[in-house]
Order: sequence, then structure tokens, then C-alpha cells
Amino acid sequence: MAFLRYSGPKTLFAAAWANKSDRRFRLAVGSIVEREQGNNVTLIELDETLGSLVERGSFNHEFPPNQIGFIPDLENRYPDLIATSADFLRLWRIHPNNLVTEEANKSSQFTAPLTNFDWNEVEPRLIGTSSIDTTCTIYDIEAQQAVGLIRPIAFSVKTQLIAHDKPVHDIAFSRIFNGKDNFATVGADGSARMFDLRHLEHSTIVYEDPLKLPLMRVAWNKQEHYHLATFAQDSTEVIIIDIRMPCSPLARLKNHNGAVNGLAWAPHSAHHICTASDDAQALIWDLQNMPRPVEDPILAYSAGGEVNQVHWGPAHNNWICICFNKSLEILREIYGYDAPYSLYSSAWSTATDPQRRFRLAVSSFIEEYSNKARFMVSIVQLDEGVGELVLRSTFDHPYPATRLMWIPDSKGTYPDLLATSGDYLRLWRLGVDNNAKIETLLNTNRTAEYCAPLTSFDWNELDLNLIGTSSIDTTCTVWQLETGQAIGTARSKVDGTVRTQLIAHDKEVFDISFSRGNRDVFASVDPKRTPLLRLAWNRNDHNYIATFACESNEVIILDMRLPCHPVARLANHRAPVNGISWAPHSSTHICTAADDAQALIWDVHEIPRPILDPILAYQAAGEVNQIHWSTTFPDWISICYANRLEILRV
Repeated sequence: MAFLRYSGPKTLFAAAWANKSDRRFRLAVGSIVEREQGNNVTLIELDETLGSLVERGSFNHEFPPNQIGFIPDLENRYPDLIATSADFLRLWRIHPNNLVTEEANKSSQFTAPLTNFDWNEVEPRLIGTSSIDTTCTIYDIEAQQAVGLIRPIAFSVKTQLIAHDKPVHDIAFSRIFNGKDNFATVGADGSARMFDLRHLEHSTIVYEDPLKLPLMRVAWNKQEHYHLATFAQDSTEVIIIDIRMPCSPLARLKNHNGAVNGLAWAPHSAHHICTASDDAQALIWDLQNMPRPVEDPILAYSAGGEVNQVHWGPAHNNWICICFNKSLEILREIYGYDAPYSLYSSAWSTATDPQRRFRLAVSSFIEEYSNKARFMVSIVQLDEGVGELVLRSTFDHPYPATRLMWIPDSKGTYPDLLATSGDYLRLWRLGVDNNAKIETLLNTNRTAEYCAPLTSFDWNELDLNLIGTSSIDTTCTVWQLETGQAIGTARSKVDGTVRTQLIAHDKEVFDISFSRGNRDVFASVDPKRTPLLRLAWNRNDHNYIATFACESNEVIILDMRLPCHPVARLANHRAPVNGISWAPHSSTHICTAADDAQALIWDVHEIPRPILDPILAYQAAGEVNQIHWSTTFPDWISICYANRLEILRV
């Protein structure tokens, strides 16, 4: 887990991400200490030159703020405002020099303390507060004009209502319908209720805790607006509700070992939510299979203490922030290895034993090479103790490797083999120290000095004795390794013979891929018309293949039952696509990479309906050459660009 940490002098509690697109990685965090010790709210920002979170400003806050929120203004239409709640609601203006001044507050002699507030994302004039006095109040900030443009900012009460029979613990505006009038609340009476500002004479109970335990927080799904999440006091589980089916939870997320304290939906995906707890964990869940039970999270991060709050970055949706003890951390699952040369091919090892887990191979790529040039393959591995990708070994390769692939043997039955293609297909055996020795060189014409270079190959996952290669000479060759027996069990040296060779296309063959549903079926692509460069077979639904053309910005998905009629076109890249990789654990997820320096993850479960946008995007620092989804660690993806290999947790 990659993270950046800010450590303050006092215990931290409430936090918030800024919503302005021109202020990268800015957050606010509030202290929680006794009133006499002096509480404050601190503005922090990522200094990308230093690579650390630094303090930009601070202001005093009499009581510990239980909620902080920046004005939801991604388009920079409004002043730089921040709200806080405690004894009452306060509004602050952040000036260009990070000086913060209080603009307005709703204090009075008889105000009951607030438990939380929410800023309406569709109409930033509206702020809703929840209070221990059973009420909710909706404030209008400078009604009938843009915030702060005409006169100093001021509050007016739009409406106030008794929302529950006991204290109200949270409030959250919903985006359903027009996004302005509906909100939900949870309270100490154990209920979650839905309100409409246009019809406040009644409310709808959408969930009640079976034991009438107080509900502490509520959060709306940012994409699927009928789904909300909540949790009860001292509960270790989070409840997911569809308000169209009140009081019948869609899912219960139960993996925490301590009381849940916070939750945050992904801003870019309808299927992902992050939860945080006293067990010092932040868990990310994939809910796409609801209403089937969601057994385990897809990601877990262990913090250095009980996690008080969790927030998902609205403008930087690859980042999550958490607060614990005196620390705020922003988290991103990414590790990198910088090679001394440009990288191209890469591959995940399928081994799962502790000595070989999280191991990859990468190869050098030099476009203008000479006889003096050296081409190398490096073995790198995640050192989980130090949290870095480290170099384990390097060996020379005669030419740039067009593809690398480890033997698809997660059980450790076979020797530790790595295959490479270039001028020939080579098999390398790795020892316990990760040093490689050539095992065999496979050449279709052993009497000839030269052969046609290989463009790619694929190792059959159903029969590990089979490897198929594609070549610029229009042929595909299927090799049999130690025919009729497990690799390496009968003799010390692995060898191969040609099982079959065929002219597959009229021109060069650029890629080959075995079906994961039938050991005897494979597909290939060629340059006829617009050249097709790569193809990938869906690992779980064997009817689907993905491919892309030379210099094309889109990926084509084909159903083998409907030849020549694409069932989907993934068209969000802004530059030519270079790589594709299906998820090993899901038939509906695929990752693509392109010259636009992006890796995109797509959910294609709705095909043949159009797939308009990816569910996740990662911006690399250069044109992404290759992308691979780990078979044995399906939460992880690897990409190569320039001289850098990165592995990303998704």
C-alpha cells in the first residue's frame, strides 16, 4: 500500500477533501482534544515536489469539529468556502494566501449541539444539519444569488423539522430526482428516514435496526442513487439498502473485527464502498454481485490505530483518506520499479508460495539497437517487509523480448519456468535465487541459421505441455513440451517438439491466444485491412474475445457465437491502445492501456448495451506499453511505461 501521511500535534478526527479541481490534493483535518487545550482545523496539501503532505494554514475552532466539508464546487464557480459543525454550524472563507476567516455562523443562546451536516452537491446554497434535539435544519446561503458574489455570506433557515423521536446522528442529501429536495437521516431511535423538502408533512422509514440500536452514519451511493449505506452504534457490520425495497437490506458487510466508524462510496463507481473501523482497518468492497452475499472485501489496509473517519477523494478518485490517532493518511495501492533501461514486456509469476509471490519479469526495449546493445530480462518482486518492488536478478536476452510469460502453474507442480519470444521461443529455468539459465531454444527449422521472428506466444493454461507462437512469416506453431508427461518429471532438461504448424493468415500474425474453455482452440490476429495487434480471451466466459487495431483508440469485444459483429466498443482512450487484459476472477471486467498514459478498468456486464465509461481510471506518467492482470492475485494489475513498472491494486 502506498500512502502519504500528515502527523499533527493533536489527535485528529474529522477530515475532508477539497472539491476544487485547481487545488490538487488539498484536505482539511480537525483536532479532537479538550476545549481548554485548544482545537483547530488545519489545511494540508500535497507538495508534489517534496512528495509529502504539508501544512498550508490553520484556524482555531472552540470545540472539536465533528464534520468538515468544502463547498462542492468542482467547476470553481464559488468562493473557496469550508463549513464545520460542533456547537453550531460555521462557514469559513479560505483566501489565496491560505488565511482563513469566519464568514458566518448560526449561533444562538438556545442552539442544541450539532452531530453532523451535509452540503448539497447539486445546489451548493443548501446545507442540512442534524442535531441532538431531534431536529434537522436546512439552511439557504445567500438565497437567490451565487454564493459570495454580492454581499458577505449569510445564513437563512429554509426549513426546520423534527426528524426523529431521539437525537439525529447524520443527514445526507440524495441525488434522486432533481438532487435538491430529498435527503436521508439516521438517529438514536434506530431508524433511517427519507424526506422531501416539498412534502415535509411526512417521511418514509427506509430501514430500522432490528434491535433498535442507534444508527450513526448514512451515505448515498454516488452513482446508483437508490442505494444508501448505514451502520449501528458499536456494530461491526455495514448495511446496504435499496430505498425502493425499504427495510430489506441488500447486503451486510461483516469483515470488520471492531466497531465501524465511517463509510464512503466511490465517486466514480456504483459498486465500490470503503468502510473503516476500530479494528484499524480500511476495507474496500465490490458490491456488483448484490443481492448475492458479499463475503470479503477486495482490498484491506491496516492503519496504525483505530480509524475514525474515511473519505474518498471526489476529484482524485484513486485516493482515500483516513484519520487515526494524530495522523491523516491518503492511500493509494501502487508500487513502482525504475529500471536502468526502457521497458516493454512484462509478466506476473503465478507462484503463490511466500518465496515467489508478487514476482514479475520485465524486459528491456531499445528501438535503435546495434550489435553492441545489451537486452535484458529482470526479475523483480514485492518485498512486503519494506513495501517496495526490488530487483532479484537480471539475465541477458539476445533480442528485445516481444513477450514474457511464466508457466501457468500456481500449485508449484512444475519447474519454475519463464518463456520469452523474440527471434526464437526460449524457456528459462529459475533457481531458488531467481537466477535464470536457458532451458531450451525452440526453433521450427533446426537446420537453418535463421528463422522468422516471433511476434507473440501463449502458454496453454489447460495443458501446460502446449505453447503456441505467432510469427511474421504468416504461421502459427503449437509446441509440445515433453509430450505425454508433466514438464520436468522424466528428464532433467525441458525440450519441445512441433505438434503442429499452420499458415494462419495471409500476412504477419501478430498475436495468438488459447481459449480458457478448450485446450485445443486458439485464436490469432493479423494485419489484413487495418492490422489487429493483440487479442485476449475472456478467462471466465469463453465466448468473448477482445482485440484492437493498429493506431486505434478503441477496444473491440467479440462474441464467438456472433462472428464479425462486435458486441461492445470501449472508446474512452484518447490515443492508440497498446494492451488489454481480462480479469482472472470476473467475466465482466477488462483493463485497457494506451498511449494516453491511462489504464482503464471497464465493467462490461451490460453488453450488448453500450459501455460508455470505465469504472476506474489510472493516470500513469507516460505512454503505457503493456498491461497485465495477475492471475493469482486478482486485485493487482501491472503496467509498463518508459523505464517504470508499476503494480496497482484495484
